[in-house]
Parts: sequence; structure tokens; C-alpha cells
Amino acid sequence: MSFAHFCYHCVWQLQGWNELLISSFAHRSVAVNNCLALSTSLRLGQGQAAEHFGLSLIYERVLTDLVLKMRTMCVDRFELGCLRVIVLFNPGLSCVTLLGVCWQLSIAWP
Repeated sequence: MSFAHFCYHCVWQLQGWNELLISSFAHRSVAVNNCLALSTSLRLGQGQAAEHFGLSLIYERVLTDLVLKMRTMCVDRFELGCLRVIVLFNPGLSCVTLLGVCWQLSIAWP
């Protein structure tokens, strides 16, 4: 792997870390009701999100747009892995200037 490829991997992770985290805890939240499982032992309920952190809009959106749809489609961890690859290899990032390299890396990814 060349230095340029390494730099692109770093840029993709820096640009997509929030989507990766949100998809991860949304998938963990499929098994629980009316709360977000931020980790295996930390759950965030609606009252906690709205009162303490000011996240009520984001909380509702993640529950309705991600968790409920993942639950309906029965998304397993392998499909979550495919979703993560799609997020990482996003050629539409503003910092990606060499789209050819992006497509080559996304096709050659093991």
C-alpha cells in the first residue's frame, strides 16, 4: 500500500467516523425498545436525551430512520459491515480529489 492510499484511508475514516458510530449504535439498539444502546452497558432513553444532552431531535430521527428500519429489514452484522464499507468508500467526499484512486480502492478492497 502506498502512502497516498494510506492517506485516503485516513481521510475516509476521519470523514465518516460519525456515520460509522451512528450505524453501530443504531444496530445495537435493534434488540432493545425505546432507547439507544450506545454501548453494551450504556443505554440512552428519550427523557435522558432530551433533558440532559439536548439530543431529542437526533434521538427521534435515529430511532425512526435507522433503528426501526434496521429492525424491519432484520439487518444482521454482515449487512452492517457492508453498510460501513459503503460509508467508508464514499467518492462524494469534498476532500477526495482523485476519484480514480477512490474507485480503484473500493473495487480492490478485500
